[in-house]
Amino acid sequence: MTQTTNTSLKVFIILGWVFAGVALLLLPPIFGIASIVFGALIIARGRTLHGILMIVAAIICTLIGLVLGAIVTEILSSAFIQF
Repeated sequence: MTQTTNTSLKVFIILGWVFAGVALLLLPPIFGIASIVFGALIIARGRTLHGILMIVAAIICTLIGLVLGAIVTEILSSAFIQF
């Protein structure tokens, strides 16, 4: 039982950080929320500090991803208007 719990905790940690990183470039609301959910699951499994750090990182990455998306959209829309 302990080995299964430890393995699932590692999977949650890896997926949470990967989703936070992906939220910078691809679908920030979806991957950011997924990372926040994994952070909450990690807190529920007893790793409070790690879970809180993941949630904070997910929120920051999501906000940066949204801003980058807005900037890219603005640049692309202004480039097409010039033609």
